[in-house]
Amino acid sequence: MHPEDSGIPLQREAPRPTLPVELYSHVFAFIYRDPDLCRFALVSRMFYRETIPFLYHTIDLSVQWNRIFSFGLAIKSNPELALHVRVLTLALWSDAPTDLEDLIGEILCRVQNLRTLTMEPSSREFEDFPGLTRGIPFQLHTFHNHCLDLPDTISFLRSQPHITDWTHLFPHCGQRPVFLEGHLPNITTICVEASVLQAFNTARPVKQMFVCYDDDHPEMQDFTPFGLFRETLVTLCWDRSLSSSDVGAPDAMALLVKQMPRLKHLCIIDVNNDRIQAAGTAQLNPFDTLLHSLSLFKNLETFAYSPPISDTTSFWWTVCRDKGFEQVARELFSAQPRLRRITFHDHSQPDVKMEDWVTNGVCYAKGPGGDTASPLTFDSWKELW
Repeated sequence: MHPEDSGIPLQREAPRPTLPVELYSHVFAFIYRDPDLCRFALVSRMFYRETIPFLYHTIDLSVQWNRIFSFGLAIKSNPELALHVRVLTLALWSDAPTDLEDLIGEILCRVQNLRTLTMEPSSREFEDFPGLTRGIPFQLHTFHNHCLDLPDTISFLRSQPHITDWTHLFPHCGQRPVFLEGHLPNITTICVEASVLQAFNTARPVKQMFVCYDDDHPEMQDFTPFGLFRETLVTLCWDRSLSSSDVGAPDAMALLVKQMPRLKHLCIIDVNNDRIQAAGTAQLNPFDTLLHSLSLFKNLETFAYSPPISDTTSFWWTVCRDKGFEQVARELFSAQPRLRRITFHDHSQPDVKMEDWVTNGVCYAKGPGGDTASPLTFDSWKELW
């Protein structure tokens, strides 16, 4: 007998409640893998519409050159897709078709809402980056450059006054260009090869700075003009491991005090000890010199120190072995009462990868009563600030 013929009211299944459409975007925000988002996009037209902004928010075209062609075709047939792109990574390949650069130019003209652009190291140079970026519609907040010489970016930087975060790690060895007032007027965070700083002749509101050196051009490393940023700079990571200088960090820090009176956070990777010894500039008690230099800072709250990754003869290893790194931490805190956190390496690791170098350090925090807390761990020196 059919249930409806029994006289018993049929319990029909209530319709399943659905989320308001605007909530789906919040749900999809927790999905971090693009393949998972793609599967959701295939469920329904509504899911497709809600997942597209996340799928196209961050585009990496630096893995394979054919990705550039695929993406170019996609936004050419559906221009609205390009409007979702906020973060874009690009590279060139020597074995790619000759028209690849032209296609990149077309892509840059379509991503009108782009805010972060990264140019990865490339096996092929851009023939005309200034022409490629002339008249582009977007205004960047972040520009990371690892493949373009500084003169090739001058006109582009002039057209991007809203950049606040700038990376330029491609060394410049020709005639030094000069930044005018219209270049990077709002920059607050920079990550540069040291010679690039010489392009500045007026101050910028830089608060955070990472500076490293290029060992192929030691003649450009004699002077690092930090003083231009003295009124605003509070965070400095100074990687001197490839510097041609024969002045060790203990003495170099004393020079920093005059150039950076407002500095609150300092991370310094020292020059190689062999260079200091060869020049005859080594201190009798470099650790005492370091403590003295540390005491000169008026506002320093965080301090990170390390010899270079390959240095096995640094005074630092002897100090850590003889004193023990807990005692080293106590003496660093005593030298600078304002310090709240410190980190350092307690033994050399010449075989470790550079990207893992800082993660192998020990970190200490000063307790409310002035005591030295147990070691902490950290994944990046930037987490200290």
